[in-house]
Amino acid sequence: MLCTLLSVWHVELRGEMNVILILRGKPGIGKTTVCQRIFEKHNVDGFITKEVRRGSRRIGFDIFLIKTKERIPLARETDTKRMVGKYEVFVENLDKVIFLLENMEKTEDTIIIDELGKMESLSKRFVSWVMEIPKRWKNVILTAPSKDIPILREFLNRWKEAKILWMNVENRDRMVDILMRMLRGDES
Repeated sequence: MLCTLLSVWHVELRGEMNVILILRGKPGIGKTTVCQRIFEKHNVDGFITKEVRRGSRRIGFDIFLIKTKERIPLARETDTKRMVGKYEVFVENLDKVIFLLENMEKTEDTIIIDELGKMESLSKRFVSWVMEIPKRWKNVILTAPSKDIPILREFLNRWKEAKILWMNVENRDRMVDILMRMLRGDES
């Protein structure tokens, strides 16, 4: 199984070899934790999505920009028209994140986008931006849910070279090392 995971798919853009990795798994399996561990140890661009809790109850999500350490509200429990489950999605804040990332000095070869999900797909700007990410960064790490959703299908249709890694209880403790080896092109 590990050998299968380490067979890297590359796409050549602007004369460089790019790696596009999509980390998929059930909610709570640790996809965001893996992304956080990567950005704590390595220089990367992008964002992760953090839960917002009141006591033990999840009340929403924030986007955490890796470079600036800025937290921007993505969704909160409420009852309005732009809902995903029980959460109102603040599309204007997601659009702001994309604006900030587009205008931030690109200093790294790798970008993390956590997550390519239903909430994020409500922003037309996000969808358009994420479809072009592999043209801007040498290495791309995306997280996505285990369920098939339109934004993920669209990305995979556009970037057929993307490699999907399924995260589970058996491999989650090794996933940071697996991803980093794949980004380096070390298939051993």
